[in-house]
Amino acid sequence: MPKLQLKVLTADSIKFDQSVDMIIVRSIIEDMGKRSAVGDMGILPGHLPISAVLGISPLRIIDDSFERGERIMAVYGGLLDVEDDVAIIMTEMALWPDEIDAAQAEAERQRAEVRLETIKDDDMAIRRNQIALRRALVQIEVGSNVLSERK
Repeated sequence: MPKLQLKVLTADSIKFDQSVDMIIVRSIIEDMGKRSAVGDMGILPGHLPISAVLGISPLRIIDDSFERGERIMAVYGGLLDVEDDVAIIMTEMALWPDEIDAAQAEAERQRAEVRLETIKDDDMAIRRNQIALRRALVQIEVGSNVLSERK
């Protein structure tokens, strides 16, 4: 069966470089900051060339060599480029579940929610706290995902 070579690159490391059966990423499309569409996209071997902007979201990596068939990683935005059965994700940060501090993520979630309740007229502060909240929620989701344990 054909495979897809997945490379997840951060500024300071190669987080993942292996052939897999499929990946599922969350891409975003913004229209000059006014509207955005968010959706999950599955990439299989043989996928047409594509580039996409990724949101702060879980990255699902599917392969029958993994225990339970799947691994999950928190990805903090970035770019996806797919061509010739090679998928490259360039991201600011990517974390495996065992790299996530659940208590810290929960504390960050609570702080961001409190700040969002108190900020009224500062659009930049609201956006910063929405991003902080999204990061915390993704960390909580990935950190608690039973399927995410590495083999």
